[in-house]
Amino acid sequence: MKRISVNEITEGMVLAKPVVGSGGNILLGEGTELRTTLISRLRNWGVPFVVIQSQEGEITEEKITASLDTKRQEVERVFEQVKNHPLMAIIYEATKEHFGKAS
Repeated sequence: MKRISVNEITEGMVLAKPVVGSGGNILLGEGTELRTTLISRLRNWGVPFVVIQSQEGEITEEKITASLDTKRQEVERVFEQVKNHPLMAIIYEATKEHFGKAS
């Protein structure tokens, strides 16, 4: 999510939170894709900013895989010196299983 000025909105952005009027009524709902007419309405209504969905915050399969790979590498690094100890070997295996085995 990213809070931006109404003047910075570009067509195609999507609201992450509803736009609420001064009386508490919802002017535009969460998930609304902003088009030219809606952007003009927001400006006319005097709305100073909106909260939009952030593209870099979108979860993709590639990001999940990259994150898991990073976690697996971190597990290897952390346990490198101690995984031969019987108790640490159990913890190491459980941790590896939690993050899934590397393919």
